[in-house]
Amino acid sequence: MAEQQQKKELRSRVFNCLQYEFNPKTGEDLNFNESNILSCISHKSIKRYAYACHDKDTVTEADIETGKGMYNISDLGKLKGRHWHIVLELSTPLPVSTIAKWLGIPENFVEVPKGRGAFIDCVEYLRHSDIRQALNGKYEYDISDIKSNFDWETEVEMVIARKTKYEKPLSEEDYIRNEVLYRGMTLKEVREKYPTMYQNKMQIFKRLRLEYVSSLAPMPTYRINFYIEGQTGYGKDTMAYSIARSLFPDLKEDAYFEIGSKKVTFDGYDGEPVIIWSEFRASTFVDIMGGYENVLSSIDIIPKNKREHKKFGDVRLTNSINIITSTQPYDDFLRGLIDRSDPSPEQANRRFPIIIRLHVKDFDILINSGYLSDNSTYHDYQAWKHLQGSFGELARRLSAHQDLRNQIEEKMTKPLIEAHDTVAHNIKADEYEGLSDAEIMQNFLNYGESVPTKTDISNSGFFVSCGKSFDDNNIGFLNDGFYSETSLPTNQQIDFLRNEVENNASKNKDCTAD
Repeated sequence: MAEQQQKKELRSRVFNCLQYEFNPKTGEDLNFNESNILSCISHKSIKRYAYACHDKDTVTEADIETGKGMYNISDLGKLKGRHWHIVLELSTPLPVSTIAKWLGIPENFVEVPKGRGAFIDCVEYLRHSDIRQALNGKYEYDISDIKSNFDWETEVEMVIARKTKYEKPLSEEDYIRNEVLYRGMTLKEVREKYPTMYQNKMQIFKRLRLEYVSSLAPMPTYRINFYIEGQTGYGKDTMAYSIARSLFPDLKEDAYFEIGSKKVTFDGYDGEPVIIWSEFRASTFVDIMGGYENVLSSIDIIPKNKREHKKFGDVRLTNSINIITSTQPYDDFLRGLIDRSDPSPEQANRRFPIIIRLHVKDFDILINSGYLSDNSTYHDYQAWKHLQGSFGELARRLSAHQDLRNQIEEKMTKPLIEAHDTVAHNIKADEYEGLSDAEIMQNFLNYGESVPTKTDISNSGFFVSCGKSFDDNNIGFLNDGFYSETSLPTNQQIDFLRNEVENNASKNKDCTAD
């Protein structure tokens, strides 16, 4: 009696309820169906609910073992009978007796689950979709069998993720912190999906996101740099925005981070895949990137995993695309990235595969020759496509017709994306595609083997004993392309030398080949 009184006084915000329509043993009508549930959830105190009718459950071995005599071995595999599971979350705590009354069921069929996240744990059970229920032979119900007033699928997925991704189940807040720090969830995603949590823990999430971008975010496998040249009003920045959105359509405006030459700062950089450097001349670009020595490394086609110590702060750039817009002619810009004393300007050209030159009514796309042919150097650019249209004019004339403007911009941007894809394909191309490992290894058989130096060859005895036959004129080819200080002779070349000496030795009795 005292125990019954204690249960009546128990109050909670979360309840997990069960009831059969007919007694599974006696067949007695228990006067319970979905109308009981609908009446219960109509009360204003019910904040969230989920329920399901289980009419396909069969008696399993686990039911026999834990059923406290309700089932025996002869019941194995038989249908249990139609019953309902109801999970309730209230805005204020209420006693068990109230919930039992609202549903019209005995109080001992109203359970108060314990633990953090108990409500969603009980909702997860409704489908019998977790591994434990599968191992127990439970029937898995369809998503459509669950009725609720909230997005239970998303919340259950989150619970499953928290249980499986990390060493132990995490609270919702701890889980989101881990997603931000280790898996790259953005602040925008946190703000949109968990507005209250974001508001309460904003500074924490900002610090975690900064740590991810600064230290943990993966670097891209390659980086492609665009240079857009054109006069003011030609639509350089408009084209840059369109390229960024087209390359990363899922991110839209979040695809790019823009830096202006007059106000250079990386504050707010959140790992956007595209950085737009608006109106940068070469001298300004070199200055912000830390000088000639650092600029080429920072925009290399193969990014390096390093923190960039720029003039305006320490930052780690994880973008895969740079788009620089400028009025400066592209050849002047590229030459300006290299110190005047540097005899090899090609290294700047190699880092800018795509040049776009805007005119009043049209534009040209140039691609570096080195990305179009395996036999070409990176010194020159080839005219790839000449296209009609002006992004600047489009922005001015269709400012009141955004949908039409978007359609035309998409059409004009398509060739630019094709140019990007052409370069990317070249960068990622595998010259050994289709070959076996053994065939590939044939190209590297001599790697790691020692090669005689010029001094070794001169003192080896090849020529000492044959001085009468190999004078300075005879072996002059050693200094004429056959051998240089920077290119040691190959094994084939050494074999050639040996054969020449041996042939000469056979003709000269005073000569021996050592």
